[in-house]
This record gives sequence, structure tokens and C-alpha cells, in this order.
Amino acid sequence: DWMCIAGALMDHIARPDRTLPMTLTAWRGSKLSRAQAASLRAGEVVLPPMFVSASTCRQAAEAFQDVFLVRFCIPTACRHAGLVRGTLENGEVALLPYTPLRIMEVGEDDIIRVYVIEDLQAVERTAGMACRAFPI
Repeated sequence: DWMCIAGALMDHIARPDRTLPMTLTAWRGSKLSRAQAASLRAGEVVLPPMFVSASTCRQAAEAFQDVFLVRFCIPTACRHAGLVRGTLENGEVALLPYTPLRIMEVGEDDIIRVYVIEDLQAVERTAGMACRAFPI
């Protein structure tokens, strides 16, 4: 049953020993089209409605890149992200579904820079805006 698998993965990521001990940069090769990426605005917060896998090794992520590469800045001890395989230097990080991501920039270098947000409610209160579900 897929719900059991999803639940087990969520529990695994949320374990205290899986939290990141430092701010981490992770990379993801994206399948977004130019039209999809053009709808993103700096400062906007999006909620990918799926598990998001990223690599701490940029070269590994580039193997999955169509047009864009996503650069994640993940803060220390983020509850929504965990190292699921490997090491901090060469490993795989997973983000839980609907993890809030602030779009920092859609660069001319085809890198989408995002910041993983810890507290979505604070964002919605201070910005007064709703966030949209959006695959990354």
C-alpha cells in the first residue's frame, strides 16, 4: 500500500537524527518548462505537492536536468528535510510534500534559487498571501 510507504518515508525524514546539522545547499535537475518557470516570481512561496529529492552534489543533479537546475538553501535543523542517503558532501536529501519554498530567483543561467522555509503560517501572516501548489 503506497500510504504505508509514504508514511514510513515521512517518519524517516522527520527523525531527529536525520535533521541537517548545518545550512546545506542541495541541487535538483528539474523538468520544468520555460513557460512554467516564467510563472514563478521572486519572493513567491510555492508548495511542491510531492516528495522532492535533491543531491548535495551538483553534478549528480545535472544528470536529471532538462532546462533548469534548482538550487535549494536548506536551513540548519529544518523539520521538512532530511538526509536519506550518503553524506553531507555527496548524498541525497528529501523534502516532505508541501514543504514551503521561497523563490529567490529564476536566473538567466537557468538556475532556480529557492530557500526552504520552516514556518509557512508565519509567511502567510506577514506577507498576507496564499501559497500555491507547484511542482519544482
